[in-house]
Amino acid sequence: MFWFPGELECSWLHQGVGDYAHLAIHNVDEENPLPLSIEINSDFISIDGDGQSHLVEVEAGDAIVVPLRLESEVDALSFTVEVSHAALPTASVGLDVELEQHTFNEIVMHVANTSKYTTWSGT
Repeated sequence: MFWFPGELECSWLHQGVGDYAHLAIHNVDEENPLPLSIEINSDFISIDGDGQSHLVEVEAGDAIVVPLRLESEVDALSFTVEVSHAALPTASVGLDVELEQHTFNEIVMHVANTSKYTTWSGT
């Protein structure tokens, strides 16, 4: 089993209430299942609409995807997803997430008999 040391961090540019981000967890142990506790320290985020804590077991050599869902309208938010071994809570990894409102405007350009392309504006 391999644990990332300490803390990880990422950014999530959300598109409003109901938007999702996903956390992938891989059990590299080919012989033993990995029981995990997943906790989110914000009421604005849920694990697929089912609260802020969840117990899962990742089968030997398998991987899971944990859906994180934005439950309330926010412009910006910092929260942590704590993933701990269910039998040994001191073995844990924290994922610090910086949640921000998506502000890019999509412009779709299409000219007859040419290719369609999309540009993004940061305004």
